[in-house]
Amino acid sequence: MDHHDSEEQFPDMRAVVAARLAARQPYLSCAIPPEDGLDDPRWEIRAAAVHALGEQDAAGDHQALLAALADTHPLVRVAAVRALANVGALDALEAVAADLDWRVREMVAIALHEAPPIVTGDVGQEPAAWRMWRAIAHIGVTLAAQRKVIHPAVWLVSGAIMLATGVFTVMGAALTPTFAASARILLVMAILLCVSLTLAFLADSSHAPGSEIALATRTASGTVLLCRAALVVGYISLWSLVASSALAIVTGMSWAPLVALWLAPMLTLGALTLAAGALAGASVAAASAALLVALQSLQLNLSHGLTLSVAPRFWSLSPLTTIVTLLTLLIAASLADHPRILEERTWRQR
Repeated sequence: MDHHDSEEQFPDMRAVVAARLAARQPYLSCAIPPEDGLDDPRWEIRAAAVHALGEQDAAGDHQALLAALADTHPLVRVAAVRALANVGALDALEAVAADLDWRVREMVAIALHEAPPIVTGDVGQEPAAWRMWRAIAHIGVTLAAQRKVIHPAVWLVSGAIMLATGVFTVMGAALTPTFAASARILLVMAILLCVSLTLAFLADSSHAPGSEIALATRTASGTVLLCRAALVVGYISLWSLVASSALAIVTGMSWAPLVALWLAPMLTLGALTLAAGALAGASVAAASAALLVALQSLQLNLSHGLTLSVAPRFWSLSPLTTIVTLLTLLIAASLADHPRILEERTWRQR
């Protein structure tokens, strides 16, 4: 197949993926009786039908959900485990506790962990406090699960960059006292570039794994993206704190002001990079972030030429930058859940 032929087939593939995504909605919304989708040859329709049955929380023997535990596709079994947990049929999960697929076993563990305590008498509607706790617990489980999904290169490359920068700046400042000011500048720039490049990679839809899992669960793609970003930013922050502490000890400078130089800019720049990556891809986001770091860190002095500075003009910690950061994170999450982005992500992985 030559390049021209492949280009002609791409629109058809996109249409197929979009149709498959759209076909799930009538079952999820119960516009079509969920029972009608249980025998559908498409696994995502069966998973959607099982989800809908679990949301109805109807009394009965749940034979349809029990039958779904034996489905040939593991993600339909995942949906059945979640649905049975929703209707309180936790005893039925024992049948798949030793399933051959790790995703099914993990969902059994999650469902049992999130199960509400058994009470007697009239229970009525689930208390709001418990629903909130379940939502928080779900975010925690999603956060922990992303560690396995994020590409190993993200951890290796970002860790190597921070280790090399830390060693270089600390050794340089220790051997050459006049290098201390430059070491501080280089450390801050390296932290900002490392965070922005890594988040650009994560936000790009072509690098987002697990589209099948997204199709089989109700966890929003924006929630998944923010969880991954939180893990990566926390990981790089730990490296940054170690490097900043070592540099502060060697140079005798105060530790807190050094951390303040990169902490607020890292959060603001990271949020902007996430939004740009979800919208335009990794290359555009990375290039824009690098340009922004350069423009804010390099100052042109007519008498001394181009000089480095670590006093950013607009992204230091303030109410304005806090609001901008939060709004940009919301935009990034909404872009990750946008139908066009989801369609493109699924098409690229097929």
